[in-house]
Amino acid sequence: MKNNCTLSDGILTFRDGVTVALIDIVIVPREIMEIILPEGIKTIPDGAFSLFTNLSRVSLPESLEEIGERAFECCSSLKHLFIPKNVKKIGEGAFNFCSSLEKIEVAKGNKTFTSEGNCLLSADGKTLIRGCRSSVIPSSVKMIGESAFQSSSLEGEFVIPGTVTSIGSFSFADNPFLTGIRIPGSVKSIDFGVFHGCLRLEGFSLEEGNLYYKVEGDCLISKKDSTVIAGCRNSVIPVGVKHIGGSAFGDLILIESPVLPEGLETIGDFAFAGCLNLGTMRFPSSLKKVGEWAIYRSDIKEAVFEGGETEVGKYAFYWCRYLFSVTCPSSVKVSPSAFELCKSLVHSPAVTEAETEEE
Repeated sequence: MKNNCTLSDGILTFRDGVTVALIDIVIVPREIMEIILPEGIKTIPDGAFSLFTNLSRVSLPESLEEIGERAFECCSSLKHLFIPKNVKKIGEGAFNFCSSLEKIEVAKGNKTFTSEGNCLLSADGKTLIRGCRSSVIPSSVKMIGESAFQSSSLEGEFVIPGTVTSIGSFSFADNPFLTGIRIPGSVKSIDFGVFHGCLRLEGFSLEEGNLYYKVEGDCLISKKDSTVIAGCRNSVIPVGVKHIGGSAFGDLILIESPVLPEGLETIGDFAFAGCLNLGTMRFPSSLKKVGEWAIYRSDIKEAVFEGGETEVGKYAFYWCRYLFSVTCPSSVKVSPSAFELCKSLVHSPAVTEAETEEE
């Protein structure tokens, strides 16, 4: 360990005057339970304390101005977050996967951030940047930011207040004990992957009169372009759906193998990645594109393409270990990497010459 800090009884203390030398933290053991940073530190570098899984408490100095990207990512024991008054920037994913977080506070006088209801907010209170399992979303919030509640140990049904108009990508992802979500009529925009990995999610409660979304077959669907934005364990994809959005069924365990309806045109990137209970999937002749990594790491056993000029993207079926059979007519254009690491597959579909040259 460098001499810029001391370790005693699981508490890591940095000496006064340490600044950029903080990056030497990469050599510290992951068993740290508490970190005390001295005055004078202005920046915490990207990923500095990522994967410190036993870290439950951190003391940030008043001099701190910037917290880097993924700085405390996967600190799964961290319970209390206090942002000092001079912090002006918090990098993307700085507190992602902090699943034990239960209290969020921002010092009075901070001009960039504020807190209310155990939520980290923009200074005007309109954007929710990070929440936790004890959060109550304030009425000022209009936007729930990207990954705001990702891996926050949410349980039961979560209610989004009627002031919210926008929900960012992966905002509620990886909450395996989340069983329901209530979405108000005010919501106009929902990004991709919102409920990725919510294993026990049983359905969506959408306020009547929402102009932009509907729920059918336990799928959350965009009215504008007939896209399944999110599915759940009970989902049955309805006839009339044209697109399955990115990560819509990612890392879910479905009750029934999905039936893809005729008329479906695209399957987005990572749409069924990591999904279990896929069994045999039949891809309709109307399908134009299977996105990159779309079925990656799933338990699909058989893929049947029923015709049409379907384009199968890069790594679409990558590492599907149980896939043993693919029926694929010559009209289907297959990327060279589409079926890589499908170790149970005896014969891979032919790759078109055009695809090979492009690669």
